Amino acid sequence: MKNSVWAKTKTVILFFGLIFVFAQIFSVELHAQKRRKTPARTAKKKAAPKPPINPKLPKVTQIDTLALKNLLKREGSSAKPLLINFWATWCDPCREEFPDLVKIDADYRGKIDFITISLDYLSEINGDVPKFLAEMKAEMPAYLLKTADEGEAIALVSKTWEGGLPFTILFDASGKEAYLRQGKIKPDAVRAEIDKLLVPVAENKDQTKPDESKLFNKKPLEENKDQTKIETKPDESKNFNKKPLEDFGARYGEVILKNDIDINAPFQIEVTGDLDESGKLVNPALVIRPGSNEKMTEIAKEAVLAFGSSQLLKPLYDIGGRNIKIILAQNQTELQALIFTETDSENRARALVSMLNLYLKNLKVKEGTDEAILMKNVEISAQGKTLIINFLIPNDEKNQMVRKNLIRILEKSKNN
Repeated sequence: MKNSVWAKTKTVILFFGLIFVFAQIFSVELHAQKRRKTPARTAKKKAAPKPPINPKLPKVTQIDTLALKNLLKREGSSAKPLLINFWATWCDPCREEFPDLVKIDADYRGKIDFITISLDYLSEINGDVPKFLAEMKAEMPAYLLKTADEGEAIALVSKTWEGGLPFTILFDASGKEAYLRQGKIKPDAVRAEIDKLLVPVAENKDQTKPDESKLFNKKPLEENKDQTKIETKPDESKNFNKKPLEDFGARYGEVILKNDIDINAPFQIEVTGDLDESGKLVNPALVIRPGSNEKMTEIAKEAVLAFGSSQLLKPLYDIGGRNIKIILAQNQTELQALIFTETDSENRARALVSMLNLYLKNLKVKEGTDEAILMKNVEISAQGKTLIINFLIPNDEKNQMVRKNLIRILEKSKNN
């Protein structure tokens, strides 16, 4: 999981390397939605929430890291498997999968322990969180995690989890990790994993050894021993279309590598458009600022349109973004890329800023790589409901990335 987000686009030429990291930052399944949401919050401290006005709303209990540790304990002969779903009201995939979770809870109630843990702001403990649970008719115990040390809380749950939402994990009765899923669950897969934990318990009531041949077909399990890896690996083909970007690189690669164009020439363009559900940019509108170099403007325009056709903006759609604005501007010393998308609330915009900045801080990348260069030159902020990603990259570092990636894609096109 740790490197899967970056690995998706490493062989693809993206305009001056910027589009590279934009997709990688948002790719979640952080594709969570490796959109990263962690237990920590950077919002200003707020007054303790008042008791709920509506007594019919389900109770949501505040917990900290110590309480989370206690919830994870599986002790005694009566211990049951534990299923936990981490979610937030602002996370669209979390909301979409919740009806399936409610059904699983109803079908396995009494056989397993099932809890949900919200990573919303504490101010929502008597607001949007219980309201959503009531809407879903959820009856499983509900908690809201508030902690100052998000890294410690994440490590308690799983070494594999990086904080992306939604996140679902199943422990057996001894507390051993049996299944996990970062991203929307596949209900049948979750049920199958629960059933595997419950079958031996049912068969051992008479103290006899269960006959494995009667319980399940071992062949599929022997062929796919690591079910966790299969479940957590993103399906790149559904979220990313490399062809527009490869076509762009092949079309302009030779020109740039032969220095037939000054790639440091000044320009400024602004592209706005809507996002469809596949993550494509539709109805794009282009504005060119006076004084822009004609050739570089054409390259910048083609790069943004290729990016918009690649489906790499799907994570933005998933977090509620329905429109996007990209500004690319360059002078003789540096290149700037500003990416704007409007979320549905100021709280969500602030949460995403915290999430992405923490993700970048914790992500381990090799020094000197494109990712390392881009990460040190990016600033993520919010203005009202708008999420803003700002890259400011010196031209010498930009040129290094351009040449390396163009050579790679041109070699690939020749081999094909």
